[in-house]
Amino acid sequence: MHSSIVRSIPQANKIAATVVAAMVGLAGALPASAQFATPQTMPQGGQQQQQTQPQAPRPAPQQQAPRPAPQAAPRAAPQQPASPPVAAPLAPPPARSTEGIAAVVNDDIISISDLTARLQLALVSSGLPNTPETRQRLTPQVLRSLVDERLQLQEASRTNVSVTDKEISDALGRVAEQNRMEREQLEKMLASQGVPRSTLEDQIRSTIAWGKLVQRRLRPSIEIGQDEIDQVIQRIQANAGKPEYLAAEIFLSVDTPEREDDVRRLADRLYEQIGQGASFPAVARQFSQSAGAANGGDLGWVQQGQLPEDLDSALKQLRPGQATRPIRSITGYHILMLRDERTVGAANSLPPREQIMNSLGQEKLDMLQRRLLRDLRRAAFVDLRVG
Repeated sequence: MHSSIVRSIPQANKIAATVVAAMVGLAGALPASAQFATPQTMPQGGQQQQQTQPQAPRPAPQQQAPRPAPQAAPRAAPQQPASPPVAAPLAPPPARSTEGIAAVVNDDIISISDLTARLQLALVSSGLPNTPETRQRLTPQVLRSLVDERLQLQEASRTNVSVTDKEISDALGRVAEQNRMEREQLEKMLASQGVPRSTLEDQIRSTIAWGKLVQRRLRPSIEIGQDEIDQVIQRIQANAGKPEYLAAEIFLSVDTPEREDDVRRLADRLYEQIGQGASFPAVARQFSQSAGAANGGDLGWVQQGQLPEDLDSALKQLRPGQATRPIRSITGYHILMLRDERTVGAANSLPPREQIMNSLGQEKLDMLQRRLLRDLRRAAFVDLRVG
């Protein structure tokens, strides 16, 4: 059992904490997803993701202005069904003048000005205090997010995934609409907080590009067996009358022992700020590394036994509106929030099999995209010069 693990989350009413809350709306910018297939309905030729030998890391470029489009990314694309032709490869964001280099990612450069602007966006959208201490603690995580996004853009470019200006413009419009303001108002408000429009556009670009790549490359490989659906139905029937929880999660990965202290301090800081009124979904979107980060860390409805034992035990102690202290797992730190609680319905109120199939398929898709990003990290040359 976890003692003193909970903290109530006040209802913050700051526009700064909700500026980019509509980033979750970017899901609408992605192509409409076909339903996941069962083995009986899977088209011929659907193959599991193939592993390929990654390219050798490239040496770091000399310190200079950022280069344009990155060259070949670290790993080759697995076999996949034919996709409709795209208009053109993904164009990189325009180069910006820099005072220095924050990181080198293969043949691409993240400038100090890129990092500074993105850090400011993270502070504005999460509602965290803009103090030297907070900036220092957030810098490594923000830089890691930028590195991941560059890797995602490089892989998208290598596989001819494109993002149009209209898609980015439409996404910006949704961000403004969901914050109940005109697009010009959003841009002015961000500018007043020291966030260039291009910083938000870059984040949107990588989100859309990665979503398209995942849908094209990974989704066709997923099959859901009838036995898997049956197992879910049996679990639901066994849990009839028991509680289930609508939960959200912030997950911070600990990739190496050297990062343990930094990640733990960041997790503690995020927990403190959530307790002081920072928006949990906004913090999750900016800092969480879980598959549901883009959706504010949403885990959906979970039942007892679905999560690892420590997380399951902690979640049961919460009341709606409370969050756990950071919980260490094998892979990193988790902060859970309980949004709602209910009793599992009777056995005769089962969800449709199609709904169960799509839920299982999404779980597999999340796992595959985490694995793909992990492989891209391992194969890449990354030189961090800040943090």
